[in-house]
Order: sequence, then structure tokens, then C-alpha cells
Amino acid sequence: HGHRVSCIHVDVTDPNNQSGGVNGALVQQYNLKSYPTVKLVLDGKKVITLNSSVTYDSLQSFLKNCTKP
Repeated sequence: HGHRVSCIHVDVTDPNNQSGGVNGALVQQYNLKSYPTVKLVLDGKKVITLNSSVTYDSLQSFLKNCTKP
């Protein structure tokens, strides 16, 4: 519906991602501790976390609700 969504994968179990590099910065910035964690960053500012099990339907509903005008 006119929105573009980009997804990334960050392995929080990789010790290299806990302290350095781009993934390490994301782990710390968004307080990523477990898998799976789904966060939506709107306009580079607002962070919304999916508080549900990750399924096709839950992701679809999450994105639809978060991107309502």
C-alpha cells in the first residue's frame, strides 16, 4: 500500500555481533537479545516491536497496523 519495507537479519548468538561492526551496533542500539525479535523502524526514528509469535499472519497484521495513515 505504498510503503517500502527492508528487512535485515542480525544473528544475536554470534559473539562477533555483540561487540563490533554494523551488526554489533544494531544489537546494542535496538537491545536485541533473542531470536526471533522483530522491530520496525519508521522514518529512522520510531521503533515498534512485534510482541507476538512470528508468523505470516502476525507479520502482515503488524505491518498493516504500523503503517496506517
